[in-house]
Amino acid sequence: MAEVRLREELAESKAEVQRSRERSSTGMPTAHKELSLVSVIPKWSGADTGITLEEFSSIEGSSKIGRWECPDLLQVASLKLTEGEKLFYSTCPEIHSEKVTWETFKEVFRERNKDVRTDQFHFMTLQTARQGKN
Repeated sequence: MAEVRLREELAESKAEVQRSRERSSTGMPTAHKELSLVSVIPKWSGADTGITLEEFSSIEGSSKIGRWECPDLLQVASLKLTEGEKLFYSTCPEIHSEKVTWETFKEVFRERNKDVRTDQFHFMTLQTARQGKN
């Protein structure tokens, strides 16, 4: 009788261990976000004298290293905007949607800051360039 009871308890214990294994294996492992990488991302003003949008997009590399998700990436990018770009960001409804992606964010700013001068303008600027003194 005691032996039967021990076998039942053993079977229950094995079942409990199996359930515990299943619960722990189905859960996602904890991935900590490395937010200290925010400090290496340069501020972006959109001005000709500042960094380009492509250089600002180095934020993508930091997001991969820091295990940021899209909302984190968008939030960090918006924090690094300065001057007119921050004003534009705050008034642009299409990048404040819940479904906005990083690609959409970049495309909106790329469209805003694209060079509207023609190839002919750039060619004439190159052709008329003169070396200054010294």
